[in-house]
Amino acid sequence: MPPERTDQTAHTPLTASVAAPPKNSHRAGPRACRAPMSRSMPERPRPDQTEAGPQLPDPVGDPGAYGLADSRTRKRSELHGELPDYEQAASALSRMEGRVGTPVEPREHGHGARDVDDEDGFVGLEPEARSMRAHHPTLVYGLLQTEGYARAIHEVQKPVEETTSELIRNSVALRMKRQEVLTRENQVKLRVILGEAALRYPVGGDEIMREQYEKPAMLSAWGHVSIQVLPFRRGYRSANDFAILDLGDHLPPRVQIDSAWGSTHPSDKRREVDRFMRRFDAMAASALPPEDTPDFLNRLEREL
Repeated sequence: MPPERTDQTAHTPLTASVAAPPKNSHRAGPRACRAPMSRSMPERPRPDQTEAGPQLPDPVGDPGAYGLADSRTRKRSELHGELPDYEQAASALSRMEGRVGTPVEPREHGHGARDVDDEDGFVGLEPEARSMRAHHPTLVYGLLQTEGYARAIHEVQKPVEETTSELIRNSVALRMKRQEVLTRENQVKLRVILGEAALRYPVGGDEIMREQYEKPAMLSAWGHVSIQVLPFRRGYRSANDFAILDLGDHLPPRVQIDSAWGSTHPSDKRREVDRFMRRFDAMAASALPPEDTPDFLNRLEREL
C-alpha cells in the first residue's frame, strides 16, 4: 500500500480554488466567473498623452475647416451652442474659389424675421453663384424687394419677433447689398416664381406697394432676370420658399429651405437638389409666362 500523502492540496476539493460564483450567476453569463482585471494594467492614455500625429481640424470649433459645415457638423454645433458663423461659411467657400466673401443678411421665410447672427451662410454664397432659381409663395423674394418694402416687413414683425431698430437697419442695408449680384459686371442669372399671394399681401401703405410692383416689372425686362407669377389656379405648388444655386463646374449645386423656426437648411445632396428642381419646373409650367408679368403687376397696381 502506498504511503499516505501529507500534501493537503490533494484532498482540497476542486471548487475550493475557484471563487464562488455570485448570486444569480445564471443571469450574469460567463463573465461572472472571470477573475478581476489586475490593477497593474496600463490605463488607456488620455488624448493629451497620445503620440504626436497628423491633427485634423475640429469641425465644431472651426466650421470652415472642411470648406462648409455639413448637416452633421451643424447638429453637433447646435448641441454645443456653437452655431457655425455665416461669415466663416461664406469666406470658406470663397477661399476655395479664390475670392473674398461677401457679408450676408437674414433671409425671409414666410412672414418671419431672423437675426443676422443666425444666418447660415447659404445666402452669402449668392455672389459665388452662376445662376439661381427661387420660389416664394407669401412674400416678394429678397433680391426683388424695394428698400421701403423690406423695411415695412421688419417693422410689422418687430413687436412679434422682438427685433431691434438696429437689427432692422442692418438687415435692410444688407438686403439691398445682396441685390448687387444683379447689377455687377458678371451678373447672376435669376429665375423667380412668386405666388400671387406674395404680390397681393399688403405691406406698408399703397405707395410702398406701388413702388414694389414697379421694381419687378422693370427687372423682368433685363435679359438675365426672369420672373413668373403663379396665380390662384389648379396645379402643383410648393407651400415652402426655397432657392437653388448653381455654383459652377467645381462645386455641386445647393438648395436651401427655410424653417418656421427661422433656421435654414442647405443641402448639396443630388437627390434633394433634383427633388426641388422638379418642384420648380412643375410650378414654372403652371405659372404665367415671364412676358405676362409686367401686365399682371400693372393690374395689381391699378387695384390699389
